[in-house]
Amino acid sequence: MKKRLTLVLTMLMLVIGMAFTAQAATKKPVCPKRQTVYFNYRSLTPIKNASSVIYIKNLKKSAKITDCKFSNSTVNKIVEAYDGLHVRKGADAKGVRLWISSESGTLKDGMQSKLTFTVEQDSKKYKLSCIVTFKEEPQIFKSLKICGQECAETVWKPDFFRLAYEDFAKKKGKIKVRMNSGLKLKKIEVEYVAQYSGALSRKTIKNGGKITLKKGGKVMWTAITITYKHEKRPQYYSDMHIGDADYEGIFLTDTFTIRI
Repeated sequence: MKKRLTLVLTMLMLVIGMAFTAQAATKKPVCPKRQTVYFNYRSLTPIKNASSVIYIKNLKKSAKITDCKFSNSTVNKIVEAYDGLHVRKGADAKGVRLWISSESGTLKDGMQSKLTFTVEQDSKKYKLSCIVTFKEEPQIFKSLKICGQECAETVWKPDFFRLAYEDFAKKKGKIKVRMNSGLKLKKIEVEYVAQYSGALSRKTIKNGGKITLKKGGKVMWTAITITYKHEKRPQYYSDMHIGDADYEGIFLTDTFTIRI
């Protein structure tokens, strides 16, 4: 009797397990119906924050994303959309990666376009789409004081490249950063850069800490890099893990570099 009961329970558990497995295998990939992607042409590096990935739920590592295309021909020229799964070997499932190139044209604030793509998963093809709205990244600094001089508005101008060393009355002082809502300051780095050999020295300083601006001799300019984190996550956001390395929050983190 006990053997029969054990056999029945074993069979029942197998059936339930198979049902759960089948259910997990049939989950369809889904993406946000709408997403806002923020861009700017001020940063010295292309935008790479969380908004530039259209994250897909129920996406497997073995999946493939193909036929990425925007309905707007202008957006198609400026924004490259591609399989974000296989950008780096061993990366967890992510979604469609967007790369904005200023060399191919300029996006207009509020420009909207429908992104369509195909997901190949479990021998099936799924047609997905997302309405993407492109918006200029809002001012990130509530205040940015360098050696007693307020610089927030200056560095956020569209034609900003660098601050003039000569415009600072004081070359020694403190740096104080206040981020706007939704952003969190992570660290401030200062480096003194030579024309051909790159960084002569680099150090991390505390917010409100002392800073010295240098120019002349081997030093061509002082570079200040501010690393900050976006606290709001896009729909279906997931952290990335590559091999044994943990890249938690890599796309939530961004940088802004100022040359003086």
